[in-house]
Amino acid sequence: MAAANEILGGIGTIEEAARLLVAERQRQKIPAKPFGEVVKEFLEVIKPPARSYRHWSDASGRLSLAADKFATVPILDIRTIDLENHLDCIRRRVRTKAGLRTLPGPGKKTKGRNRNNYRGVLCNLFSFAQRRGYLPRNIPTEADHLMEAPERDANVEIYQPGEMQTIMDGLPDKWIPFAAIGAFAGCRAAEIHRLDWKDIDLEERHITVESSKSKTGKRRVVPISDTLYAYLKPYAKDSGWVCPHYSHDSTLSQEFKQAWDKAGIKVEKIDNGFRHSYASYRIEEVKSLPQVAWEMNTSERKLRDNYLELVSAKKLEIWKKIMPSGRLAKKLAELTEAF
Repeated sequence: MAAANEILGGIGTIEEAARLLVAERQRQKIPAKPFGEVVKEFLEVIKPPARSYRHWSDASGRLSLAADKFATVPILDIRTIDLENHLDCIRRRVRTKAGLRTLPGPGKKTKGRNRNNYRGVLCNLFSFAQRRGYLPRNIPTEADHLMEAPERDANVEIYQPGEMQTIMDGLPDKWIPFAAIGAFAGCRAAEIHRLDWKDIDLEERHITVESSKSKTGKRRVVPISDTLYAYLKPYAKDSGWVCPHYSHDSTLSQEFKQAWDKAGIKVEKIDNGFRHSYASYRIEEVKSLPQVAWEMNTSERKLRDNYLELVSAKKLEIWKKIMPSGRLAKKLAELTEAF
């Protein structure tokens, strides 16, 4: 006992030393699994239909650079500082019609939410490796120690009822279902991009977002309001894409922006404005964060932090009166007469 304490030199207890020794012996028994192979196994496990294509594609894209950099390095030997340096080297990328383009220059490092998304994928990968026995169990992984990047605290913007009416009146026909489902059902643009008319039940008044089409891979059923019904009815089909379909979600956003500008809509376009608006008006309507969180496949915390008190009861009543007008009202009237 005395000899052990002398060796420790007052920097710890014998019990702590014993725990460290056991942990190191256990670590030595862990197979040296190359990082690149762990990435392949991880992507194989989460590929559709286990998770949504978007989830798999995002993870694949975010891990590709790390897989190249640490290809043959045992994941057991990768330290937090290695991962920090890797994140520091990632440059922001934008998708154009010609494909992904990396922004040049020292000031174009990925940061904020985007950096945290890379961090999140690495944390998931290291947790997977831990479950597979490639990392010690019951202790935080090296990825868990990565610091979260500060995210810009921007105020959430929403469309006012009059602005939303102007948008719906001005959009070309082929974009009406896309905008309506975003603003009056709160679905993400990428989810709407994958919706088929078979997913929309106008008779039962609900939209089914299957797990393969959901951002998080979780199935949900979203109610169809009177306003949404009125906008979808003239365009409903037995099957087929609900909105214009492209090879990538970002192309959808680019094409929609071009259609918006070409139509001369005199409303400033808000990023994610349709979904933000749905959340705000829906919370005021149902007074239930759990219900809205489930409908939108998001967290109550996000709703509480971003959308409370953005809408008054008076504005909600005006919002609920948004309906097709002009050519769209005529289409709806013709359908009503036909039945």
